[in-house]
Amino acid sequence: MMIFVQHRYKGLWGFIHSCCENSQRCYYGLLIRHNDPSVLQNGSFLKIGRFDSKGELLYQDTLESSLIQIADKAIDLIYLKYLKTKITYEHDRRVETYPYARDAIREAIYNALVHNVYMFGVPIQIRIENELIIISNQCVLPEGWTAQTLLEAHESKPYNPDIANVFYRAGYIENWGCGIEKICNSCKGLGADMLRYEIIGNGVRLHFSALKSVLLESDSLTDLDGSNDVGVNVGVNEKNCLS
Repeated sequence: MMIFVQHRYKGLWGFIHSCCENSQRCYYGLLIRHNDPSVLQNGSFLKIGRFDSKGELLYQDTLESSLIQIADKAIDLIYLKYLKTKITYEHDRRVETYPYARDAIREAIYNALVHNVYMFGVPIQIRIENELIIISNQCVLPEGWTAQTLLEAHESKPYNPDIANVFYRAGYIENWGCGIEKICNSCKGLGADMLRYEIIGNGVRLHFSALKSVLLESDSLTDLDGSNDVGVNVGVNEKNCLS
């Protein structure tokens, strides 16, 4: 580890070329395991932001660590800090329901981590609004693929096969191209609207609509004055949360 610290500001990429027979594999290995992959590639982190109905940023978090650590932290952070659960009772037992299917959000974030084109230097971004979550990352789709192709049954063609292989062996993904099917089934199972894909230039964005029947009244009321006490209490612009 010390040898990488010594080269932190001395051209780490060139150092990798000189020490590794397969420099590309070393590059992906650092992104997956290194605690601060930004020393190798700018933008290799994940941002989460909470926005009000006027589009103003209320609070945010930046996860700057290895891709494996980001995968472990991001889902819990979203569901513990950014979302509220509605409590109902069935047969005298408490039932807690979130407005977004956790399985769908988890699969979408793992897909973004695996397929993101890190050399573009743009972080993965998760925008959370009152009734919408947008997960975006940079991508290079296989030739002839469109947003509609992604929603249909298709084979697995990861842009970063080395990262995909590690995530598969770690149990995060199946590596069969069935991630979108899982997402759609999870949204359908919750009763929420189907997700929408949007491709703009090199960016792909997944739009998740909230299950409106479980949204709390406070979700819309707290944003009328452009403030949100939850963000203030938890911490504004918190960095490296849960590290």
